[in-house]
Amino acid sequence: LHAFAEARRGDVHGGNCPDIPDTRIAYKRSTSGGASWSALRILHHVEGRCHQQPTPVFDSRSLKNAHAEPVWSVAWVDKGEDKGEVLVTASTDGRVLEWTLAKGLEASCLMVLKQLGDAEGVISRTASGLCLDIPGDDPALYLTACEDGAIHKCSDAYAEQYLESYVGHTGPVYKVRSSPYDPKVFLSCSADWTVK
Repeated sequence: LHAFAEARRGDVHGGNCPDIPDTRIAYKRSTSGGASWSALRILHHVEGRCHQQPTPVFDSRSLKNAHAEPVWSVAWVDKGEDKGEVLVTASTDGRVLEWTLAKGLEASCLMVLKQLGDAEGVISRTASGLCLDIPGDDPALYLTACEDGAIHKCSDAYAEQYLESYVGHTGPVYKVRSSPYDPKVFLSCSADWTVK
């Protein structure tokens, strides 16, 4: 479970605008279904913005390279000291994006998902991304699963090709999860009523 919240430290502006105290975006994670939580992490500090009503601090709709269709999956990834934490998203627009908050909300394309093989009569070769997971300790690698039933192992170093592709489902794959014990092992579940 992932929890995001607006964290405030009282009214530091003398009561003129009660909606601009010392505000931060806070995050906690639970790997036990909510029984216990990680330490509080501050993701972003919002300075001097008066909204009058609680509103999103960032809105991707204003970005030119934002997703054009619904986002189905998000994952926080620690890219180390140089890049810090980023958000990776998969969407039915066929793109996997990496989001940073260093200079405001910015997105860059990691991969445009393509359907495998010859697809006669198909209008678009773009594959809809339905889920993703970050296996093991290498933040440059990720698994993404598609509406066509394929699962792809990708790297943020190769935006044009998959490292590996796995075909075992006959319907859309709605979840892929890597083993916490062996990054080479993962489970997937699909609309074809199977878990593999």
